[in-house]
Amino acid sequence: MMVRRNLSDSAKKTYNTVFKEIFELFNVTPSELIRIAKREQKPYLDKETGVYELLDLEDTTITDYQDL
Repeated sequence: MMVRRNLSDSAKKTYNTVFKEIFELFNVTPSELIRIAKREQKPYLDKETGVYELLDLEDTTITDYQDL
């Protein structure tokens, strides 16, 4: 992620600190969190109504970590 950007050394240090804390808290890498978020933002077809829906917030992975 940082390789593609022209970041200062202090910004890189900040990113690394945040990424490390994310991994320690959630035991997933930032890339894995991005994949989870993208998957959960995709609409799905509701079989009862035939309408495309999005997951309710309480049904998403992020709510698993609310009480940390």
